[in-house]
Amino acid sequence: MRRGLLKIIFAVPFAVVGITSQPAMAAFKTGNDLLRECEAGEGPNPNMFQLGACAGYILGVADTIAFWSQVKDGKNCIPASSQAGQLKDIVVKHLKANPEVRHFDAQTLTYLAFRNAFNCPLIGVANGQR
Repeated sequence: MRRGLLKIIFAVPFAVVGITSQPAMAAFKTGNDLLRECEAGEGPNPNMFQLGACAGYILGVADTIAFWSQVKDGKNCIPASSQAGQLKDIVVKHLKANPEVRHFDAQTLTYLAFRNAFNCPLIGVANGQR
Protein backbone atom coordinates (compact mmCIF):
# COMPACT_ATOMS: atom_id res chain seq x y z
CA MET A 1 0.00 0.00 0.00
CA ARG A 2 2.70 2.44 1.01
CA ARG A 3 4.84 1.62 -2.08
CA GLY A 4 1.86 2.23 -4.33
CA LEU A 5 1.24 5.60 -2.71
CA LEU A 6 4.90 6.58 -3.10
CA LYS A 7 4.76 5.68 -6.80
CA ILE A 8 1.72 7.92 -7.27
CA ILE A 9 3.34 10.79 -5.36
CA PHE A 10 6.43 10.62 -7.59
CA ALA A 11 4.51 10.04 -10.83
CA VAL A 12 2.03 12.93 -10.52
CA PRO A 13 4.58 15.77 -10.95
CA PHE A 14 5.98 14.13 -14.09
CA ALA A 15 2.49 13.62 -15.51
CA VAL A 16 1.59 17.26 -14.87
CA VAL A 17 4.79 18.46 -16.53
CA GLY A 18 4.10 16.20 -19.50
CA ILE A 19 0.56 17.54 -19.90
CA THR A 20 1.38 21.22 -19.49
CA SER A 21 4.72 21.47 -21.27
CA GLN A 22 5.11 22.88 -24.75
CA PRO A 23 5.56 20.43 -27.62
CA ALA A 24 9.15 19.85 -28.64
CA MET A 25 10.41 21.63 -31.73
CA ALA A 26 11.29 19.41 -34.64
CA ALA A 27 14.44 21.43 -35.29
CA PHE A 28 16.97 23.34 -33.25
CA LYS A 29 17.07 26.26 -35.64
CA THR A 30 14.89 27.84 -38.31
CA GLY A 31 16.07 29.55 -41.47
CA ASN A 32 15.31 32.88 -39.80
CA ASP A 33 17.59 31.97 -36.89
CA LEU A 34 20.39 30.90 -39.21
CA LEU A 35 20.14 34.02 -41.38
CA ARG A 36 20.16 36.23 -38.28
CA GLU A 37 23.36 34.55 -37.06
CA CYS A 38 25.03 34.78 -40.46
CA GLU A 39 24.14 38.45 -40.92
CA ALA A 40 25.35 39.30 -37.39
CA GLY A 41 28.81 38.20 -38.50
CA GLU A 42 28.90 40.80 -41.29
CA GLY A 43 29.39 44.56 -41.31
CA PRO A 44 31.75 46.92 -39.50
CA ASN A 45 31.22 45.34 -36.05
CA PRO A 46 30.76 41.62 -36.71
CA ASN A 47 29.66 39.33 -33.91
CA MET A 48 32.29 36.63 -34.28
CA PHE A 49 30.46 34.22 -31.99
CA GLN A 50 27.35 34.33 -34.17
CA LEU A 51 29.45 34.11 -37.34
CA GLY A 52 31.07 30.98 -35.90
CA ALA A 53 27.65 29.54 -35.04
CA CYS A 54 26.47 30.26 -38.58
CA ALA A 55 29.51 28.75 -40.28
CA GLY A 56 29.67 25.79 -37.91
CA TYR A 57 26.04 24.93 -38.51
CA ILE A 58 26.37 25.16 -42.30
CA LEU A 59 29.58 23.10 -42.32
CA GLY A 60 27.92 20.51 -40.09
CA VAL A 61 25.07 20.13 -42.58
CA ALA A 62 27.60 19.98 -45.45
CA ASP A 63 29.53 17.23 -43.65
CA THR A 64 26.31 15.31 -43.04
CA ILE A 65 25.37 15.57 -46.73
CA ALA A 66 28.87 14.41 -47.68
CA PHE A 67 28.65 11.43 -45.34
CA TRP A 68 25.22 10.25 -46.46
CA SER A 69 26.03 10.86 -50.12
CA GLN A 70 29.08 8.61 -49.73
CA VAL A 71 26.98 5.95 -48.02
CA LYS A 72 24.29 6.10 -50.68
CA ASP A 73 26.29 6.12 -53.92
CA GLY A 74 29.94 6.78 -53.11
CA LYS A 75 29.88 10.37 -54.38
CA ASN A 76 29.78 13.72 -52.62
CA CYS A 77 27.81 16.35 -54.49
CA ILE A 78 29.53 19.23 -52.69
CA PRO A 79 32.91 19.79 -54.38
CA ALA A 80 35.88 19.03 -52.16
CA SER A 81 37.43 22.35 -53.20
CA SER A 82 34.50 24.32 -51.69
CA GLN A 83 35.49 26.87 -49.07
CA ALA A 84 33.57 27.53 -45.83
CA GLY A 85 32.84 31.13 -46.88
CA GLN A 86 31.53 29.96 -50.22
CA LEU A 87 29.16 27.48 -48.59
CA LYS A 88 27.94 30.19 -46.19
CA ASP A 89 27.34 32.56 -49.12
CA ILE A 90 25.31 29.91 -50.96
CA VAL A 91 23.07 29.32 -47.94
CA VAL A 92 22.63 33.03 -47.13
CA LYS A 93 21.75 33.75 -50.78
CA HIS A 94 19.15 30.96 -50.70
CA LEU A 95 17.64 32.18 -47.42
CA LYS A 96 17.41 35.78 -48.66
CA ALA A 97 15.88 34.69 -51.97
CA ASN A 98 13.20 32.58 -50.27
CA PRO A 99 11.77 34.53 -47.32
CA GLU A 100 8.46 32.68 -47.57
CA VAL A 101 10.07 29.46 -46.26
CA ARG A 102 12.56 30.83 -43.74
CA HIS A 103 10.36 29.67 -40.85
CA PHE A 104 11.14 26.07 -41.87
CA ASP A 105 13.97 24.12 -40.26
CA ALA A 106 17.46 25.35 -41.09
CA GLN A 107 18.91 21.94 -41.93
CA THR A 108 16.37 21.37 -44.71
CA LEU A 109 16.84 24.88 -46.10
CA THR A 110 20.63 24.47 -46.01
CA TYR A 111 20.34 21.14 -47.83
CA LEU A 112 18.06 22.73 -50.45
CA ALA A 113 20.57 25.54 -50.98
CA PHE A 114 23.32 22.99 -51.64
CA ARG A 115 21.02 20.87 -53.76
CA ASN A 116 20.25 23.87 -55.98
CA ALA A 117 23.86 25.03 -56.16
CA PHE A 118 25.54 21.66 -56.72
CA ASN A 119 22.72 19.51 -58.12
CA CYS A 120 22.81 17.22 -55.09
CA PRO A 121 20.58 14.14 -55.31
CA LEU A 122 17.93 13.36 -52.75
CA ILE A 123 19.44 11.43 -49.89
CA GLY A 124 17.80 9.36 -47.20
CA VAL A 125 14.71 8.61 -49.28
CA ALA A 126 12.92 5.38 -48.44
CA ASN A 127 13.37 2.41 -50.76
CA GLY A 128 16.19 4.12 -52.66
CA GLN A 129 13.77 6.32 -54.62
CA ARG A 130 15.00 9.62 -56.00
